[in-house]
Parts: sequence; C-alpha cells; structure tokens
Amino acid sequence: MKKRGFTLIEVIVVIAIIGVLAALLVPAMMGYLAKSRIMSANAAARDLNTAISIALLDMGQQEFELHKLDPEYSYTITQIQAADDVVFSNLNKRSKTDMEKYLLKRINDYFTSNGALDSIAFHLDASGGASAAIGVMMRGYPGSYPIAISEDDFHNQDNWDCDEALQYALTKYDG
Repeated sequence: MKKRGFTLIEVIVVIAIIGVLAALLVPAMMGYLAKSRIMSANAAARDLNTAISIALLDMGQQEFELHKLDPEYSYTITQIQAADDVVFSNLNKRSKTDMEKYLLKRINDYFTSNGALDSIAFHLDASGGASAAIGVMMRGYPGSYPIAISEDDFHNQDNWDCDEALQYALTKYDG
C-alpha cells in the first residue's frame, strides 16, 4: 500500500491563498474595530452630557451662582475621580473653586462609565446652566456630543485629544 500526501506545490498554493485572504480581510476588520470604538466614545460623550446636565440642574436648585463658572473645562478622569472626596458641607456656593469641585463630584456620581474614559472636555452655555458640547477620549479614540465624530473625521485628523473633540462638536453646534 502506497502512502499519499500533499506535494510541496499544493502546500505553497494553500499558504498563498490564505495569505491573500488575510491581506484582504485584516484591513476591513481593523476598520470595523475603529468604527466601533469611535461609536462607543460618542455614546460615552452623550452619557457624560446627561451627567453634566443633571449636575448643573442640581447645583441650580441649590442656588449655586452658576454664571460664575468658566465656559470651558478640561479634565482627566483621575481628576474627576479625585473629586469623590469632596465634602458637601464645607463648600461655599459663591466660590468658583468650590463650585467646580462640586460639579466634578456630581459628574463622578452621575457618570458611572468614567473608568473607560481617558479625559473629558466640555463647554457650558453662557448662563452656565447646561453643557453645550462635550469632547472625550476613550482608550485612545475620540467622541463628541452633540455632533458625533465619524470614522472619516477620525481618519482625516492625525492626533485627537478631548479638546480637539470638543472643538469639533462646537464648530458644528448650532444650539
């Protein structure tokens, strides 16, 4: 009985076919990965907007002088999580620094997904009463609200950070 196996030519042809398929499929799969991460960052920006709006509403009901807040803020997630130690009873409702501490504390309380983010930036409306735009970085990918960053926008700019994501949202925001 004679044993029969694959010839060297057959093995090389199979390896070549696998190589061609991999060369075609890997870039397409990487595009899907980037798209899903950008979509996740945009969703986090939308959720962060909700948390900021609730925090500002809470502060307005407690008669904080929100008009004293600066319009733009930029924080790392470490700074927001550090606000967890803020004691409410020691805060001065007229002090801009204390209002910022309280705002960060409330954002940390309301935004439960902050561990996934690297940094955030947000712009408040003129009265300090609502967030007009948000920019975030989530594991190296940008997200923004109310205008979401698209995959094409992501690839058209070399380096993103949360401030650039915020500027993207602000340039297209008409509210």
